[in-house]
Amino acid sequence: MASILRPIPGTIALIIILLLVKNTTYCQVVLPSGKDKFTIFEGEWKFKDDIWKTKFDGNYKEDVNPNRSFIVKAVSPKNALLWNSNFGGDAWAVLFWTYHQETGHVNHISNTTDNNVGVGVGEFNSNNDLIIKIVYPNGCKNCHRIYTFHWITLNEFEFKATIYKDDKLTDNFYGGTFLRKIQ
Repeated sequence: MASILRPIPGTIALIIILLLVKNTTYCQVVLPSGKDKFTIFEGEWKFKDDIWKTKFDGNYKEDVNPNRSFIVKAVSPKNALLWNSNFGGDAWAVLFWTYHQETGHVNHISNTTDNNVGVGVGEFNSNNDLIIKIVYPNGCKNCHRIYTFHWITLNEFEFKATIYKDDKLTDNFYGGTFLRKIQ
């Protein structure tokens, strides 16, 4: 019986490696020369596998729609970006960002199909991911959202909006993985 309980050589090391790999989910995307962490968003984007994910009130849903497109263009000068987001059908959103290079702050204003205006401020973390805190004044009272744009590669990032009420994280979220359309 004692021989059954003896660890197999290398098992403990393998378990430690697996635990480290499991808990390492974020990496830093190295930006090419001449690109900065703000203008890297420029381009035309689509959802990976055309999937938009949501979870509201305990109901998780993956919505598949190949007719979505997202175009991000620089607005003069180079520290401003305009997002034109077509979610298919009559659903759309427009986002406007400005980037203050000295402070590192990104200012956000957005408007959606139902005239839901969002206002927020964020900044880049050490991995070049962008995190913005957004308030929708005509949304729920004492609520805000955290928008996280996590870079996977230079042509792929994960967007996730987490929703807070009374400064506590709720179980609700929405988002998807964006892929750059390469011509």
